[in-house]
Amino acid sequence: MKNFALLGSVAGAALVGAAPVWAQEDGKTQGQCYVTGGSDEPGSEAWTCYPGKDILVAASRDAAFLREDYTGSALVITPEQLENRQTRDIADILRDVPGVAVAGVAGQTQIRLRGSEANHVLVLVDGIEVSDPFAGEFDVGTLQAEPGARVEVLRGQQSALYGPDAIGGVIAYESASGRGRPGFAARLEGGTDNTINGALRYGAFGDSWDAALSAVVVSTDGQPNARGGTRDIGRDSYTLAGKGSVELADALTLRAAARFIRTEGQTNDSNFDTASPTFGFIIDSPGVTFTNEAIYALVGAKLDTLDGRWTHDLSAQIANVNRETDSPFGITSASEGDRFKASYVTAFKLADEHNLTVAADYEVEGFRNTTPGGFAFNGRREIEQVGLVGEYRYSGEAFDLSAALRHDFNDLFRDATTFRVGAGYRVTDTTRLRAAAGSGVKNPGFFELYGFVDGRFIGNAALRPEKSTGWEVGLDQQLGDSASVAVTYFDSELEGEIFTTFPRRPSSPPRPIAPRPASSAGSKCH
Repeated sequence: MKNFALLGSVAGAALVGAAPVWAQEDGKTQGQCYVTGGSDEPGSEAWTCYPGKDILVAASRDAAFLREDYTGSALVITPEQLENRQTRDIADILRDVPGVAVAGVAGQTQIRLRGSEANHVLVLVDGIEVSDPFAGEFDVGTLQAEPGARVEVLRGQQSALYGPDAIGGVIAYESASGRGRPGFAARLEGGTDNTINGALRYGAFGDSWDAALSAVVVSTDGQPNARGGTRDIGRDSYTLAGKGSVELADALTLRAAARFIRTEGQTNDSNFDTASPTFGFIIDSPGVTFTNEAIYALVGAKLDTLDGRWTHDLSAQIANVNRETDSPFGITSASEGDRFKASYVTAFKLADEHNLTVAADYEVEGFRNTTPGGFAFNGRREIEQVGLVGEYRYSGEAFDLSAALRHDFNDLFRDATTFRVGAGYRVTDTTRLRAAAGSGVKNPGFFELYGFVDGRFIGNAALRPEKSTGWEVGLDQQLGDSASVAVTYFDSELEGEIFTTFPRRPSSPPRPIAPRPASSAGSKCH
């Protein structure tokens, strides 16, 4: 896949540019600060401030750093941009981001980066991996914009930092902390199709702690989604979220985040009648509904040693996702997916310009088909993985360099090694050249390995992970104080793609299927 992306279109110009995680007013200069704990006063050791600069959080396993030092293609949607555009669904504003495609049906909104599949994009919400382990992807339609939130988009292979699921890139959503946006914030609005959208948030902080709570409700009768259909497809979505941190000592900080999402709505089925002219199409299906429910949580502790030059971060997170589709005759499909992940990240600042990070991840994904009726295997299956990461970053006045290497030990698949390297050079104060290359992997999921429901979806237990390699070169040009243009050329290739095949209609003459080459990843049949 080869593409030439000009990130300077009207939509891109409105979004290009990064934002602070938290902003702190300091005289007449708007500084941008990253909170690491402790006092809320800029200049204290608890704040890392970059007056007039942009910062990234998800581009490293260590901590936030200047976006102008990043060697890849990145974009940040600021809290001000979300509020000025009255964004309610994060999926809506992502549609305007160059290189991002958003599409879907009721109950599953997909997001793709640079032409990758939806299960090739890693989505982080407050640092938590939120994809459904069973389905292999996240329903971005359930992610509502909270007051003060921000979004990062990292394009290109990021498996060297995050492992599987990051072939296309990373979408990172970060809600505001109690310290970054204290006090109450609320909105309530209504519109056509009996649509109601409401949000309520409260944030607070003290000398050594901060906390934030938020709730979002979206309800709509919807519109038809079938070709020529008349049945409205509505939904009700509820989100409860909270996050906070507390400093136990001068160098030790604890943090926690949790999120509950429940979505109920109507949906339509595909037509599986092979004799019908609408075979394979979505058709009006009265009485068919869906319910998706997800619980996410993260706890972590960070210890600073050697005056903050050597940091240690230990965290654990869980995800539990349940999905169910009902018809007038009962449950037609149901699934459970859960994930437990523990990570240890240690980072050492060798000098002001050199940063070395080592990380270890342990992850277990479990999935179970809970469709009743006895015609589907209802036992639990698991995939276990251990990942080791090494990352180096050099940030000089004119030259930047980054390199990351990861090795994954898999219990079900062959072990995988991925990499990412990049460099950037500031030609002038307003012009910068950059280049990066990397690789990625995506492990097959339950659906692809073991099939689904009553044999109409047949899995392939011999599947191997998909692999991707790519490179990019880019130019960043600052235009005055309020505009910038980024031009990126990239080349990306996917090997061993897993795909779905459909049987021919009975009226068609049978045709032999040639065996796949031994080097191919195989397929799943539908």
